[in-house]
Amino acid sequence: MKATWNLLTSNTLWAVFMRAKYIQNRSLTSIKLVTSTSRTWKDCWHCLEDIIEHSTWEFGPGNFSLTHENWMGIESLANKVPINCPQYSLNFAASRDFNLPLFSTQQQEYLRSQYRQLKENLQEDKRIWPHSQDGKFSIKSYIKLTQAHNPSYAILKRIWASFVPTKYSMFVWRLFYDVIPVDSVIIKCKIPMASKCLCCTNTSQESTIHLFIKGTLATYVWSHFNLMFDICPGGTISQTLELWFQRGRKGSMEQFICTLTPLMILWEVWRERCSRKYEEKHQWQSCSIIFKIRFWIIRLCDRFTPRRKSSE
Repeated sequence: MKATWNLLTSNTLWAVFMRAKYIQNRSLTSIKLVTSTSRTWKDCWHCLEDIIEHSTWEFGPGNFSLTHENWMGIESLANKVPINCPQYSLNFAASRDFNLPLFSTQQQEYLRSQYRQLKENLQEDKRIWPHSQDGKFSIKSYIKLTQAHNPSYAILKRIWASFVPTKYSMFVWRLFYDVIPVDSVIIKCKIPMASKCLCCTNTSQESTIHLFIKGTLATYVWSHFNLMFDICPGGTISQTLELWFQRGRKGSMEQFICTLTPLMILWEVWRERCSRKYEEKHQWQSCSIIFKIRFWIIRLCDRFTPRRKSSE
């Protein structure tokens, strides 16, 4: 992302060379990726759409796309015009007083108003990153922007809370992105295999949702703790975590317990699955998982100092 921003805004020798070779004064959205191009340009090309959509302009002449650049600071007009419409520059549209067949009379009046309000007395147009105070792109500001638009961010943030043991955080993070090697994930990698869930009384294919949420073992363990904490069961891993993470005030013992409990359940279900699969002398006792989880919650609670009282 940073390299793409520099390519579009910088006047370094590298940026000038890349623009001359790959952009050539064309509209950025019209540039197609060619397989023979360099790896650097391929990486930059994949970031162009995000940069264009989330940046805006301080403009004088307006020598950039009228419809595919976010020059009003709200969003681009790309979704309001046909896909194969002519590519006009803002400068060209302003010279025609926005009397273009692409827009209705009401839209033309609105664009004229926005243009007069935003146009500045500048010799050159300047791309601006409005998500930082100095108008320059930074990785930190981009991460904050993407996190704000990511509904999973609150769950991931809780998983990596400072009081959560790292082994739980790392495991559930991998589970959240479906990279734990259950049978269904391995099969997706084009590795043929016969799949059977060892944590079920019935013969079922092992998948992430089945093993950790809907299987016999998982249902047994979740039901015990859902009943204990009066929490409704979730249909997916993210739904389940969200339901648990909604409980308790920030910094309270209740929040601490309702954060650790679902993470421990997922961890212990995976450990039990691996033991059943790879240990010949392992005794299949589902109730032992509940005892382990309750034991470790009590141990960890002794080390936690709450800052607030739990909810009534």
